[in-house]
Amino acid sequence: MTPLGPSAFEFSAKALRPNFHATDPGYDEGLCSALEDARADVLFTGHGGDVVFLQVGAAALARELLAGRPCEGARVTALTDVARRVRRSVWSLAWEALTARPSRWTRDAVQRPRLVAVQPNPAVHPWIADLRGVPPAKQAQVHGLVMGLILMGATRRAEVARLAHPLLSQPVIETCLAIPAPILCSGEMDRSLARGAFADRLPSRIIERRSKGDISVFLGRKLAASIDFFRPLLLDGRLVAEGLLDRAAVDAALSSEAMIWKDSTVDILAAATLETWLRHWEGRIAKVRLGSGGEAIAVSRKAKARA
Repeated sequence: MTPLGPSAFEFSAKALRPNFHATDPGYDEGLCSALEDARADVLFTGHGGDVVFLQVGAAALARELLAGRPCEGARVTALTDVARRVRRSVWSLAWEALTARPSRWTRDAVQRPRLVAVQPNPAVHPWIADLRGVPPAKQAQVHGLVMGLILMGATRRAEVARLAHPLLSQPVIETCLAIPAPILCSGEMDRSLARGAFADRLPSRIIERRSKGDISVFLGRKLAASIDFFRPLLLDGRLVAEGLLDRAAVDAALSSEAMIWKDSTVDILAAATLETWLRHWEGRIAKVRLGSGGEAIAVSRKAKARA
């Protein structure tokens, strides 16, 4: 397994805005090779499916079921299906939905450490500025769509072929937003509505599969192998120096044990992306200012010589 290094973040650091979509060069290179071998012009992705088909917010979905929102079949059966999909008991899920507080199951689960040392920016995206009257699961869906906007970041594979995200097309998003959450998420398996809609177009092994895999263990191992790169980058970086990251929390997260037992890979990758982006642009700005200053000094000296 090749550890991550500076080259993993060079591409994303050059973007005008922080780019969280290009921090896995191995994945990018693999796709680029496959696209070139196939002489493909377009790469179709499944990005956005978890949000569009609402594989998020189990407690919010349970709250809608208990509040009497439209659903298919018996309400207790629907609640049982949700609990089964997220591997929780009906009772803990119902308790969290009714009280709007984390259940014991959630509290006892391993929590990701909080690396940010400041309060979030109060500015919000226009899509979520006013969600009054929107049911809780639908609110989670809209929030997920906002988070999905990071898919617009540049990638190496996008330089080889055009990227198409059909699940994030306007007709699909509008259709799924209009369907009540309990109906959109009905069935024992996740995405039952989508499975039924495309049953005559996909192989049965795709329609019936219960998992599409999980790369969290792989990412955890990769970050653990890259600790020697991440520790000086973040602990001695500008984000810590400016008080934006909690140095003690970052230090605790950057250990093999923490990466195995506390899944903070997303936070570490995001922090490294921001750190390298900040350093890149501070360096460029410093060079421009230095160049401008040098030119100004030269012009001033010429003016004095003429005088």
